[in-house]
Amino acid sequence: MEQLVLTMSDVRFPAMRREVVRALASLADIDYQRRAWVGGEFSEPTVYEDLTMNINVLFDDTQVLPDPTQRLGTVLFAGDEVPAPAALGALLDEVLDRLGTAGADVYIDDHEWPEVARRASMALAAMVRRGD
Repeated sequence: MEQLVLTMSDVRFPAMRREVVRALASLADIDYQRRAWVGGEFSEPTVYEDLTMNINVLFDDTQVLPDPTQRLGTVLFAGDEVPAPAALGALLDEVLDRLGTAGADVYIDDHEWPEVARRASMALAAMVRRGD
């Protein structure tokens, strides 16, 4: 049986997909968050990102969250790329509602943040399995 291999060019908006991958990678790495979001230590002097930017990428710019099904074919592929971000979105929505405009340090120290990072990691892994 021949296996279908999909690439980034098989989604309508591959640049948006790359932004989702970057945002998920950032949300999945708490050590990076402490260095970059709190400490201002970025990999390159011309690079800046923070919690708000990553939330905006996922919820507003790409609209992958809270309902990833609406981005099937445009940013996401079917399969694991739907339930994994949906699980992240459900928890992240709750944390955002509870903590509001608190600083990144408050989010990172929150008791639910390790689970947010774990779910972001699962969503990232689902996308990377596609070769991104």
